[in-house]
Amino acid sequence: AESQDVAVAASEGDAAAGQLPRSGADDDGSEEPVVDILAELIEWYGGTILASQIFPRLKAWDFAKLDIVKSAVQPQGGMRSFVARHADRFEWFLQDGFGTESVGLVQAPQRKAYSHEDKDLASTIGTYQ
Repeated sequence: AESQDVAVAASEGDAAAGQLPRSGADDDGSEEPVVDILAELIEWYGGTILASQIFPRLKAWDFAKLDIVKSAVQPQGGMRSFVARHADRFEWFLQDGFGTESVGLVQAPQRKAYSHEDKDLASTIGTYQ
């Protein structure tokens, strides 16, 4: 119990000093802040980035965010595992062959606009009139 009190006091001390939490996850275990940071970085670079450039670019952008992302990614086995775990937001692919492993944002499927020339839809609508 005493070691838990020390850990709580240490984390309260970090918060009081204005430091970011050491963990990449929220108190509820959510990785959403990390996913959002990574998505924001990738979006800034046009929707894709070489995987080998993620940490250097984060370091140049915001060193505190680098610590947050590293603390979440490294325990999971690296960036590739993290991306695979969040396949709804990211994809891992080769951009131009060997040595070009990249991470991209998963694009939301485009909704097809209604067209009067769409005969299947027009015939379906006609059956309900």
